[in-house]
This record gives sequence, structure tokens and C-alpha cells, in this order.
Amino acid sequence: MPKRPTRQDATRFLWGGALLVLLAFALRAYGLEIQSLWNDEGNSIGMARRGFIAIAQHTARDIHPPLYYWTLHLWVQAAGFSVVALRLLSVFYGTLTVAVVMRLGRTWFGEQAALVAGVAAAVSPFAIHYAQEVRMYALVTLLGVLAWWAFSAWWRRPTKRRLALWWLAALALAYTQYFGVAIIATQNLVWALFWWRKRRTRRAWPWVMAQVGLVLCYLPWLWYSRTTLLNWPAISESFGVGFLVRELVRVFSLGESVPPTWSPWVWGFLALVGLGLWGAWRVGRWGVAAFAWWLVPPMLMVILSALDRPFYNPKFLLQSTPGFHLLLGLGVQTITERLPRMARWGMMTAVLLFLTAAAVAPLRNEWRNPRYWRDDYRGIARTIEATASSNDAILLLGGGQIEVFEYYYRGALPRYPIYGTDVRDEERLVQTLETLARTYRRLYAILWGQQQQDPTGLVERWLNDHAFKASDRWYGDVRLVVYEFGDLSDQLRPVGAVFGNQMVLERAAVAPMRLPSGDVLRVELEWSAATTLDRTYVVFAQVLDGGNHIVGQRDAPPTPTPTTEWQPGKRYRGRLGVPIFPGTPPGTYRLIVGLYDMTTGERLRLPNGADALDLTTVQVERPAVPPDPDALDRQTEARVRLGDLTLLGWRFNKLGFDHAPETPLHSGEPLLVVLFWQAERDAPNAPTFTLRLLDAAGREVGAWAWVPTEGRFPLRAWRRGDVVRDPQVVFMPGVLPGTYTLLLDAGGEQVLLGQVVVE
Repeated sequence: MPKRPTRQDATRFLWGGALLVLLAFALRAYGLEIQSLWNDEGNSIGMARRGFIAIAQHTARDIHPPLYYWTLHLWVQAAGFSVVALRLLSVFYGTLTVAVVMRLGRTWFGEQAALVAGVAAAVSPFAIHYAQEVRMYALVTLLGVLAWWAFSAWWRRPTKRRLALWWLAALALAYTQYFGVAIIATQNLVWALFWWRKRRTRRAWPWVMAQVGLVLCYLPWLWYSRTTLLNWPAISESFGVGFLVRELVRVFSLGESVPPTWSPWVWGFLALVGLGLWGAWRVGRWGVAAFAWWLVPPMLMVILSALDRPFYNPKFLLQSTPGFHLLLGLGVQTITERLPRMARWGMMTAVLLFLTAAAVAPLRNEWRNPRYWRDDYRGIARTIEATASSNDAILLLGGGQIEVFEYYYRGALPRYPIYGTDVRDEERLVQTLETLARTYRRLYAILWGQQQQDPTGLVERWLNDHAFKASDRWYGDVRLVVYEFGDLSDQLRPVGAVFGNQMVLERAAVAPMRLPSGDVLRVELEWSAATTLDRTYVVFAQVLDGGNHIVGQRDAPPTPTPTTEWQPGKRYRGRLGVPIFPGTPPGTYRLIVGLYDMTTGERLRLPNGADALDLTTVQVERPAVPPDPDALDRQTEARVRLGDLTLLGWRFNKLGFDHAPETPLHSGEPLLVVLFWQAERDAPNAPTFTLRLLDAAGREVGAWAWVPTEGRFPLRAWRRGDVVRDPQVVFMPGVLPGTYTLLLDAGGEQVLLGQVVVE
């Protein structure tokens, strides 16, 4: 039991706690709009729009009880439905959790432990992530802390009022998340250990009756939602104890926005946890409670997973983070209380710096690295709005996506949600797809949770067989696949090109031969195998300008049947949609096709030694309406006026590494730089452009004259409003390894493009 604090101690703790709570709020409130709302948050929004009874009815068929949605419903009546307003409720829940953790840590272990636990909780990347989500996990964690606070208060002085407070917190836990019962189970286990040691009857019957009352108040909901509970699906792959141990330390320490490795930070936290376990053994009662708070819920997860339904997802363990943070505080206090005053404060300072420094990289990833972001429905909606025409449609595989998609999408295209029940009726689903193919020119298919929504892959397989796939891009864990409809069977013409003495392109068809930039070129190819194929090959189709810059590309399997299953002499037909990049200038372009080994990337050669076949030429025309800037494949968005041109943005990367723009270069290697222009008048005037490369000291180590489109689309042909994509390739000079600055010099005005890393 910690020593009784003095008035001065209490004042100092109050001010320190207030500062930590402000820090916790600032970190949780920062960047609430950086990431898009995702699928589960869309479900929360849909629930919040309903009334109390409708919420209860819908959540009985959902995987969570209704209490959080009821609180969200009340919240949005006052705060509104903006992204910030929606997520701010979880911010408040997460911030209050930090305050209660500090209060509980002081009661259980003392001020030093409370301070360390408070800092750990305030800067926790794991807690911050879920405090910025329109879901119930932050509320579950807060209710768990309140339940532990009420439990400890009742154990110290068992009054009816304190037990009633615990009972209310526990009931709220159960009605917020089914796995919230893990905290109640942990507290019952701790109560049993405490009672067995003292065997105080006056603490037995009230506690037992409270559990009976809790069960009686929860049974009606369990009965009402029994169908959902009895059919709860597996939510993860099977996992072992070793995996769980590593994840427990990594996730509680650094969150999910870091690679799953045993980094030095994780070992540092593991050392603090070891000290915490030693401290728990020394202090006894509440040390055992903190230890159980952290570890019992994960153990229950293992038990549930043994029932043939693997049940691991870090978000369900957020409720255990306060126990972890209290263990860290107890471990530090166990060491520092044996040290002289100056050494004690030195140790405390070092630990607090460690906790803060450990959070920097995960939080930077959380706010700056899209690799770790949630599903980007905002980006999907913007892409569709920027590229779609009036005779297109949207298909949402997984009808539950409709809420979050509708939140962002402002267009008027018809939407066709496909639910699990639709997939089970295959004949009706195929009829729906056939109707879409007859009615619309292009289909934007948003595919989410395919293993659950469409386990046989019927939807995507039908579309791949009957349409031209133009693009396939992941936005987090959801895909946007664009299909073009139309049949080219009657336009197939003989080709007879032999690739690598193994595969023959028998016939081909291309349409349309004239198309505006931003549109899709449909390519149908008929293949045969000259011999049995033991490798998987990929076909590529590229549209090239006069400088051999790619202005349209699509790589895909040649046909739905893998090449390793082809039979010699039999013909196989496949379809490709090749999107012409928005902003491509008007002109004549070459379409080439070829094949490469999927494993090695090596291209198959034609008898003349070429590694691609010039199939035809196509005419790209000026679009009726300039493309929306959101449709451009920019890495960096901008709006910089340079003469009569506006620079809308740019991208650059090692040539051939568009998919990995961070790839370093070596001296002499090609660097692809793409600038995006908009003309502010007909036949615009522009300054003289020079691309410059500077070293760390600001010295110029490379310079290249830059003429827009290399003169192929001269400025005198530009019209006001034209958006022009301008790709050019330069070669890195012979420079030492290091980081260099790339900038565009426009007659003395300089635009910083970014950093180039040379190895």
C-alpha cells in the first residue's frame, strides 16, 4: 500500500495529471481527418442514424451489443456527422481513460507508478489508434478502468453504493462489447483469490448476488441475439502461444503501425514488464490485479480460439492496456524506490523519455504512412467522381460498405450492393451481372471481405470472363476494380506472333482506335501454347508516346486459365482494359504487347529478338472536359502558377518502379519525373524550365533542360483549361551515395519537388 500523500504531493500530482490529460487529448485529437472512415466506422454511422429501438434490433444481428451506438446516436444529435465530430466521442473516452488510470495507479501503487502509467497511457500508439475510430473500443477500455476503480474501492470498504457503481460499470461493459465480459471474468478471478486469502463472508454474499443480478440483466439480450452468437464466425487464422506472446508485448508497447518484429523497443518494454511482474509479486494484492488485468483476457481469447473459431484481433485486447501500463509503472517504482533521490529522478526521467521516444515512429506511421492506414473509402469515392461518366455504375461486393461509401460519394451513378444472400443465389446473381453488362459501359467494383462475402469468387470470376479489367488497386484492405464492357469477338484479326518459341498470339482485337485521354482501350487476345508450359506468364500491354514513355499500361494473366494448365494446340482467350492516363496529350501512340515470367520478370522474345510486339497505333484525343486533378496519378499535389501554366503536382521514381517510388537509385540509372500542368490561356507562354539536382550543401550536381512534353505537344496547341501529363526521363549523374534535392527552376522561381536517395 502506498504511503499517504501530503497536501504538497497531492497538488503536484494534480497538476502533473492535468498536463498528462491535456497531452493525451492533444495526441488523440490530432489529425482526425487524415485517414478515411472505413467499413466498420461506416457501420457505426449507419447505426447512429437510427433510433434506440432500431439500433437494438440491428445490433442483435451484429457482432456488438447496442450501448456504444446509443451513446453515438445521442452524441451526433449535438455534434453532427463530420469526421471530426464522429471520432471526437472516442477521443473523449480515450482521454478519460488516461485520467482514471493515473488515479487508480496512485491508489494502488503510489505517485511514481501513477506517473509512469499515465505517460504510457497518454502516448500509447495502440490506445491512440482506437481513440481515433468511430467504434466502441475506447468506450470498452474506459468502462473497464471504471469497473476496476469501483471494484478496488468496494474491496477496501464494501458499501452498497460502491458495489452498485461496479455493477453499473460491469453491465455497461457487457452491453458495449461481448468480449467486455473478459474484464468481468478477470475481476471475478481476482475476487476469488482475494476472498480465499481472507475469507471474509461480508464480501462474499453481496458479490455473489451482484453477479446473479448481472446475469439476470444480461440474459434477455443474450437470448435476443442468440442467433448471432451461435453463428459467430472465426475472425483470424489459427495461432500459437509463441505468436500471442510476441503480439502481446509488441502491440501493447508500440501498437499495430510497426512491423511485427522483436525490435529493441519491444525488448525495452519487455524488461519493464519483467520489473512489473517482480513488483506485482512484492506488493501482492493490487499487483496481482494489474497482472491479471493484462493477461487474463488474452488467455480467454486462446480458450475461445480452441473452440474451432480462431479469435485473435488486437482491437479486442485494448481493454487490457491499462493493466499493462500499470505494470510498467509498478516495475519502475519497484526499482526507483530503492535509489537515492537524485538517482530516482534520473531513472524516472530516462524511463519517461524511453516511453515517449518509443511512440514516435508508430505515431508517425499512424499519421504519415499510408501503408498502415485503414481502408481508404474517401480515396475510392474521389477516384470514381474524377473518372466516371454518366453511363457507368458502381457495384459494392459486401453490401455493408454502402454506409461508408455513401458518406463520401457525391456523384449520381447507380449503386448495386451485393450481399451474402445475393451470392448464395447464383442464378439470380449472374442475371444481375448480365444486366449490368448490357446496360452500362463501365463498372466500378468495390470488393471487400471477398472470402466471407463471395467465398467461391463468382462475382470477380464472371466479370473477368465477360469484361475488360482496366485497373485493380488496393485501398487498404478493399479493392477498386474497374471493368469495361463490350464484346470484340467479331473484330479478332490474325496475328501469329510467337513468343519464346512457347506461346503464340493467334488473334487480337483492339477498340476503340480513337479515344480521349482518361478512357480505356479494350484489348482482346487469343493465345495458344506451342508446347507444355511449366511456368506462369503474365501479359503486358503498354501505350507509348514518341519518347517511349508509358501513357497507359495493364499487366495481367493472359487468360483466366493459368498458363501452366494450357494444353498444346488449344486456344485460350483473354481480355485486357488498358487505361490511358488522364492528362495524356492528343497524338498518335503505339500499343505494344508482350509476355514475361511472373517469377523472374524475364520477357519472352520474338524471333526477331524484340521483347514486345507492336500491335497497332491508336489516336488519343483531347477529352470533352479536362480531367479532375484527383484523377491524376500524382504523388504530390500542388497549385503553383508559373507563367501561363499552373503546376498541379508531380511524381518521380526510379524508372520502372512506379509501384515503389521510395526505391533508391544508383549513379547512371534513369529517373522518371512526371509533371502535371494546366493551361491558363490558349497557346500559353511559359518560362524556361530547368530540372536541378542539389547535394546536401546546396551545390548543383546535375541539371537538365525541361521542355514541356519534349515538344511533342507544343504550347501553341494547348487550350485554356487543358490538363497535361508531362513524363520525362533523366539519368542520375555520377554522384556519391546520399540524399539529394530535386527542384524545378522556372526562370529563377524554384519549386522544391522532393528528395532523391542515391545508393
